[in-house]
Amino acid sequence: MSLFDQFKPTRADQIKTKAKQKTIQNGNDEWQNITLEHEFTYWDSSYLKYKTIKFQITFTKEKKIKYTKDGQILRTDQVLDSFQKPEIFNNLEQINNLKWSGKYGQNSFKVGRWTADWNNQTIQEVGGYYSQCGQKQGLWKDLSKNYWSEAQIFEVGLYINNQRSGIWKYIYKNSEIGGGSYDEQGEKNGKWLELSDNFWNQSQVIYEGEYKSGKKFGLWNVLYKGKGQRQLKQIACGLYNQIQDKDEIVDSIKVGKWIELNDKFWDLAQVLLIGDYKNGRKVGRWDTLHRIRNNKLFEIIGGGSYDKYLEGHTVSDSLKIGKWIELSEGFWRDSKITYNGEYQNGIKVGQWDIYYFDDDAEKIKLIGGGSFVEKINDQNLLVSLKTGIWIELSDGFKSSSEVTYKGEYENGKKVGRWNIFYKDDLMQQLLIFLQIKFHVFCQSGGGQYEKLKDNHMDDSIKVGKWIEEIEGFYEYGQVLYCGEYLNGKKVGIWYQMFGENILDEENYLN
Repeated sequence: MSLFDQFKPTRADQIKTKAKQKTIQNGNDEWQNITLEHEFTYWDSSYLKYKTIKFQITFTKEKKIKYTKDGQILRTDQVLDSFQKPEIFNNLEQINNLKWSGKYGQNSFKVGRWTADWNNQTIQEVGGYYSQCGQKQGLWKDLSKNYWSEAQIFEVGLYINNQRSGIWKYIYKNSEIGGGSYDEQGEKNGKWLELSDNFWNQSQVIYEGEYKSGKKFGLWNVLYKGKGQRQLKQIACGLYNQIQDKDEIVDSIKVGKWIELNDKFWDLAQVLLIGDYKNGRKVGRWDTLHRIRNNKLFEIIGGGSYDKYLEGHTVSDSLKIGKWIELSEGFWRDSKITYNGEYQNGIKVGQWDIYYFDDDAEKIKLIGGGSFVEKINDQNLLVSLKTGIWIELSDGFKSSSEVTYKGEYENGKKVGRWNIFYKDDLMQQLLIFLQIKFHVFCQSGGGQYEKLKDNHMDDSIKVGKWIEEIEGFYEYGQVLYCGEYLNGKKVGIWYQMFGENILDEENYLN
């Protein structure tokens, strides 16, 4: 196993990693220029929703680890102990705030006591001791893999020769909330209480079940403690079967009826998925259920069917087919959005409509949508791309910020004029004022997209004068940006406007 194989994330639904350049060799020559792409889910407090973000980790010949996002270097670390698994960070808060401190001994091994700092402040009692061979030994207090300001979770237990052993406990807000035991091989065994990957103050979800030889088996319950509740309550469950190769347990898969939580489950977005698994794949009808608060019942608000592609007598894949009602990525109490349309062989086809549950008007409104067309891509795969006129919702669409975009797609890329529309009549009057002031000729906010001609990705970029809403735009904070794009980048002076008043100016260099 190479050095880089050791740290590949095991939480595939949380972080996806892929090697961009495979130049790994054995021994000290392992450190070649390699870039890995990480994708993780984080909580955006401005939009009150989960978002997915990507950043790159580059390992250089000089044994440095560089973290970059959108071409900007966020952090660079020098690795001295190249014989142990490198310490990597799993979210932007860790990249910006987390630092481990300690001493190095012979052969650049970590030795003695190591501690952790967060935002230049030592985290009390976190860390432990390394042996003279650079291995973790004795009692350690580790940070959880996705540790951040709203999920300050600690894992406490014993290391023997760099391997977890015996009972480990999960600590949150000075209370034990989970844990279990590791066997002599360092694998989880017996009863466990595990925290969800997205566990935080407003999404306190715990999985309860049993491990055998490091793999889940039998019944696993999903427990949840909502806002104002004192105890965990069961909210979902399902069964795991273990797969054996000769005498070795190699994997475990979901089987039979399951009640699952949506990946973005939190206090104000309590969504369940109910359906069947066969050989670890979803099959047949799956329903989507939602409730608005803890003391209410779950109600069906969406769902659809999965087909199964058969290889021999096993289900090798499952694909969405027929009519589906899907929830938006940021579905929650104040932004109950669904997408209604049809799947063929796992891809979207034809017209898809966007609906909004307007609680104030107590009705469901059709507020957007458009069409998909099937096309063979560069990898000779059948994909579906947006085409023609579309009405789309802003990332922060909710009851107090009903912002939509209208424009045209060509081969899945935005082209031509795209306009921004607001529900508020006063906002539309303000846009007229801004259009006159900044010479932006459009019937609303927005601007122009231009297709890149000499680009195999067939991309499109923003050009010319634009009026855009600020991140976190809402009914009582209607702040807009006005300025110009050149080749997809902001140039010149951009004005931040509230009403007819200029709040701020920012000059972007060409």
